[in-house]
Amino acid sequence: LVSEQHVIMAARLVALGKVDWQLEAFFSERCDLTQSAERLMQELRGLGDAVHEGLEKSARRVEVSGEILSVGQALQQSIEEAEAYGKTRAEAKAEEMTKLVEDIEAYATTLKPGAESAVGQRQ
Repeated sequence: LVSEQHVIMAARLVALGKVDWQLEAFFSERCDLTQSAERLMQELRGLGDAVHEGLEKSARRVEVSGEILSVGQALQQSIEEAEAYGKTRAEAKAEEMTKLVEDIEAYATTLKPGAESAVGQRQ
């Protein structure tokens, strides 16, 4: 027999195993930033050595270098935020898992006396 309590415990267990959409968002953001940095690096390489080039190319190299720096800083910030969130989330999941195990163990102890008396009645 499946009781409401069984369903609640099963739902809690499934919820603990679900992928966290916020961690996925952090990952997606890092992928976008990495692609942006790669694109800027390619552009910078394409500008070549600006020593013998005009002022426009030199200015563009400086601009692209600044953009690469900004993207790098944004990437570092995203990594730090994701790590902090992941740590907090992992701690919360571990705590919830501990509570769930305790609830299951408590429920199991309520079944033991009933199971023993049912077996005793059949004999």
